[in-house]
Amino acid sequence: MGDHRFAGIPAILLATSERQRAAVEEAFSSRYAHDYDIQVFTSADRLLEAARELTIDQHGIALVAAEPDLDADGTDGAGLAVLDDAHTIAPTARRIALLG
Repeated sequence: MGDHRFAGIPAILLATSERQRAAVEEAFSSRYAHDYDIQVFTSADRLLEAARELTIDQHGIALVAAEPDLDADGTDGAGLAVLDDAHTIAPTARRIALLG
């Protein structure tokens, strides 16, 4: 399935708005990139697709983090739903909401 950049080390999957993408990616990469495969998405659907692919490939997922509101106007709530859906896909992964 996947051609994952860091085969063998667990992934951290992040769902963030386009507006916050650079800041979120920098915050996690600067601290965790040595030990984890950091993947950032601006779509809840794309994050869940990646989680499924990683699971099929038996690639560990250490953490799924999402902003509560991923759309431009902050009203969709998709980030919280993605945390619930991620639990179904990767039940051992930690899940956190990213708050500003």
